[in-house]
Amino acid sequence: MYAVPDVPGRHIGQLVDDGRHAELLAWAERLFADCGGSLRSRRPGVALTAATAPPLANGLIGHRPFVERHMFVDGAFTATGYRLRVPQLAYRNISLVSTPADGRLRRRLDFLAPFGQLVQTIATADSVVEQRIYAHALLPTVLVHEVDILRKLGHVDLTTGFTVTFEREWSMPDGVEVTQLTLRNETLRRRLGQNARVLQISTPELSTRRGARVYVVFDQLPQDLEAPRGKHRSRATFLQSSAPNLGDALAGYLAA
Repeated sequence: MYAVPDVPGRHIGQLVDDGRHAELLAWAERLFADCGGSLRSRRPGVALTAATAPPLANGLIGHRPFVERHMFVDGAFTATGYRLRVPQLAYRNISLVSTPADGRLRRRLDFLAPFGQLVQTIATADSVVEQRIYAHALLPTVLVHEVDILRKLGHVDLTTGFTVTFEREWSMPDGVEVTQLTLRNETLRRRLGQNARVLQISTPELSTRRGARVYVVFDQLPQDLEAPRGKHRSRATFLQSSAPNLGDALAGYLAA
């Protein structure tokens, strides 16, 4: 049995809570190598692409990032027995607003198997942008999108702006009806915040039957994301909670 080095008696999750991701990742790399496997979901020397990336799923929701613009929710079907296509609204592809001064831009896609995360990295000589997408392991209704911006100390003027832009909005899947809901409970609206939206996704022919609806609570993405001036590291998190029951969708979003 493998133990986390230098932390006897502690759970792996405590390393994550303590921000010791690098130590945990190095330990996982050694474990996978000892077992004859690989932490990455690709053969050595073969670049991972969106088309070859594995789906992200947790038993309730499932999604293929950058390939499909919809996701599936367990228990939601169309009249013909196919799974209802629920719009994926938590993330869009990212790019930098301006070209780096030295003209060099590196983009990489990885799948971190121990964490079930698809990670896209955009790096310049003085900055790194990391976009992580994953299905939450403990909150099964939730798809998480995180964007970390790291500006290297000593290499960049932190008083200058740095902006990441999201690609244009995706269109809704065909054959579904989308209704934006307004919650009457003022306390609940305050807890959700001004950026959250609530949608009902359904198919016209099944709108009154069980399993024909999915409720989506999500953070509306901005057009651009600007790193706070004066900080060398910043993070923005966007959530989408999807469930056949509105209460479950709201509970997952608020718990995350």
